[in-house]
Amino acid sequence: RGFSRAQVLTVLPLALIAVAAGRALTQLGYTTLMQNVGQRVVAHLRRALYARLLALPPGFHDRQHSGELVSRFVGDVQAVEHAVTYALASYLKDTLQAVALLATCALLDLRLLCLALVAAPIAAWAVGRFGRSLGSVSRDVQASLASLTRRAAEAVGNARTLQAYVAEGRFLAQAEVELDRHVALMGRSFLLRAAF
Repeated sequence: RGFSRAQVLTVLPLALIAVAAGRALTQLGYTTLMQNVGQRVVAHLRRALYARLLALPPGFHDRQHSGELVSRFVGDVQAVEHAVTYALASYLKDTLQAVALLATCALLDLRLLCLALVAAPIAAWAVGRFGRSLGSVSRDVQASLASLTRRAAEAVGNARTLQAYVAEGRFLAQAEVELDRHVALMGRSFLLRAAF
């Protein structure tokens, strides 16, 4: 016969609560695991970078400004941390979701599956093209940030000299140009991210 209305009204809310609690616990474990993996990868990367920076010849350090190195060190490591912690997790979750959706399409209608299989490479091409564009902009943003960091380090290190030669205005004008370029690059980056 079936379930009575009272049984459904009792069991259904409890089942929904159990599913929500299970999902929350799974999400907690998944997030904790991915963040731990991300932190370990980043710690390993930082150790390798420290060792590499200390092993470089003095001439390298003469040619590279410390502000630029620090900016790249911090920014690039943060980008890797984000990629490992969030992007990798998202790719894994999205891949599993795509497989489940394709299986659902196959169960519902094989024509729907064929349509999805034709559309998938087109979508993958568009996403790949977007990723390359965003990567290019991200590299430009990082270079701009390194330049701003280098300029700030120069200002702090040479403040007395700038003041002695009354060169603060010229220095600020040059910094303003770099700041405007950085803001424009960030705007382009935000636009690309919003478009996707």
